Amino acid sequence: MATVDPFAIIASNAAALGTALTSAAATADESEMLQIILEAIRRWTEQSVDDAAIDAAGRMPREVVAQAAELGLFGLTIPEAYGGAGFSMSAACRVIEEVATADRSVATCIGLHCGLGLRGLIRYASEDLKRHYLPDMATGKLLGAFAATEPNAGSHIAGVSTTGTEGADGKLHVTGQKIYVTNGGLAQVFTVVAKTPGLAGARHGWSVFLFEKSDAGLVVGAEEHKLGIKASSTTTLDLDDVALDPSRIVGEPSKGLEAFHEILSWGRTMMSAGCLGTARVAYDRAVEQVMLREQFNRPIGEFGQVRQKIATMRATLYGMESVQRLVTKLQDLYDADISWVSSIAKIYNSEGAWNIVDDVLQLFGGSGFIEETGIARILRDSRITRIFEGANEVLRFNLASVALTVKDRTPWSLEALVVDALKADARRYDDASARIEASITALKKRYGFRVFDHQVLLAGLANALIARVVMLASLLRLNAELDSGVAPATGKQDLRLVTYLCHDGMRQIEAGIQQATWDEEEQLINAISSFEYDGVKS
Repeated sequence: MATVDPFAIIASNAAALGTALTSAAATADESEMLQIILEAIRRWTEQSVDDAAIDAAGRMPREVVAQAAELGLFGLTIPEAYGGAGFSMSAACRVIEEVATADRSVATCIGLHCGLGLRGLIRYASEDLKRHYLPDMATGKLLGAFAATEPNAGSHIAGVSTTGTEGADGKLHVTGQKIYVTNGGLAQVFTVVAKTPGLAGARHGWSVFLFEKSDAGLVVGAEEHKLGIKASSTTTLDLDDVALDPSRIVGEPSKGLEAFHEILSWGRTMMSAGCLGTARVAYDRAVEQVMLREQFNRPIGEFGQVRQKIATMRATLYGMESVQRLVTKLQDLYDADISWVSSIAKIYNSEGAWNIVDDVLQLFGGSGFIEETGIARILRDSRITRIFEGANEVLRFNLASVALTVKDRTPWSLEALVVDALKADARRYDDASARIEASITALKKRYGFRVFDHQVLLAGLANALIARVVMLASLLRLNAELDSGVAPATGKQDLRLVTYLCHDGMRQIEAGIQQATWDEEEQLINAISSFEYDGVKS
């Protein structure tokens, strides 16, 4: 099935998007409000959020949740008409980023509520459901959770076995089990995905339901013990013939896939913002460390390999922030389908955060491996982000699949749009884009529909696409700053960062295209793994 070119909306709005990418907020007024709340968060976290103690306790302190509620953090994305702040996705993500610099468990709790927990209600619920639940969810009196994952259904929605059926009593009876429910032990309101065969005349279908913790037959399981984000709540959710009024369906019956995908897109984007905050605080620790720690009678920051790590981390941070903003601006300005580009941000930011924190630990040496330094805790917190909100491997397959099914591509030149200082990098971007498109054509011609069986090749294509989008977002953002004539004081440094980022992006694109077109390597991978699997079978 052909799909719309995900680059089309970017190409047709490049100048406006570039300008929007220069700000973390959607409007000047919102920017002022955002700065006020960011300052309040910094004061709160410095005074009241002890991330080491929270991690050691392995539970979310009630007083921290109450303080977050007092700051209005649970109402970030709720419209003002229902008692919330009415923040744009851009501003809400900037808040989650800031909280993550202090504590990832707290950021997960708030971000989950504001994203996955609320998006279905805000976008798809009836007016009655909104008026009933959103005011109390804005104040933090009610916390939200989202439940989709099951023992045999992770990223594969068709594998969901939780089922809702119509009963003779006029109720909808839902039975099943959900696992890894973030906020499960804290939430009073659950948005749940279930299959609903026969509902509303649909032979097959999925619906999104709203449950209350007090519903008869709903049981929240014990807290899971995790590697990282230990204080965030993660539980099972058992549904044993829970009877719901049909009004508790969020959106249209048996047409819940649209809502499901939008909810996940918001969840991925919020999580990506948390990754950015995590990477930023780790990087700040690294810069200080390399100037203070001495080896061979010199600060280690003077050595070439350390300088390389610092440059790579800082450029990656610029790319992470740029692609993060690209997603939020597409949502805020155009109400676009962000499922594709949010997947790119999720992959890039989760892997970028992990790589940055890992390098920071290396720069700390042995002390980084000691819990008291705090770097090990950040590393543990980072690991889950490549798994939840869609495993990165699955998202890579989805990214490539979309690119392969685009019917009409939008030709355009970035070089023609940018200032002179960026034309060389923009030309490289244009050339790389043409090479990616050629590799897509070659894959389709060689394999036809069977191309979807070649996941190793598609992963390489996805890597090239990710690097392409990160380069594009970064170039559009810096171009707007330079073109305005009021580039920030860091303008020259930003130019260096983007140039370095583009050089690295070109390497990623070259490697990705090589992987996408080198089927001999895929055959070698299959042969090696098959031999190993045969040993287990015997």
